[in-house]
Amino acid sequence: KKNPRFQLLPRTAPEKYPHIEIIAQDWPQIVEEIENNKTFNLARMQQILQKYLTKLLKNDVDHILLACTHYALLEAQIRHLLPPQVHLINPAYTVAASVQQILKINQSLSTSPPEYHFHFSGASDFKQQINSLSLFS
Repeated sequence: KKNPRFQLLPRTAPEKYPHIEIIAQDWPQIVEEIENNKTFNLARMQQILQKYLTKLLKNDVDHILLACTHYALLEAQIRHLLPPQVHLINPAYTVAASVQQILKINQSLSTSPPEYHFHFSGASDFKQQINSLSLFS
């Protein structure tokens, strides 16, 4: 299925690589769950991911590109649901490395230890769950 929203995919890909089929699939429910801070309901998120992945895997895919920043937040869960022969590509690492390189070139890369500031407004559940993750200890 060709999706006009994916303008960044090379238009010449079908001509240059006729053996490659690109299948674009939006996951709007995942985006909504993340934006509404509902990702901590792991059972529900796994159900939603399973729904999308089942549909995608019916096309006998061998690679999945996480082409939205929201999807990378669930990389571990997605990997867990995929068969071992399907490769998951997370472009966030390449993007981060590119940004780091640009910052180095422009001498804008900080060498001091990072500081983290979190601001919460009325989402005490979310704050408690973030604190329990001990991400920055």
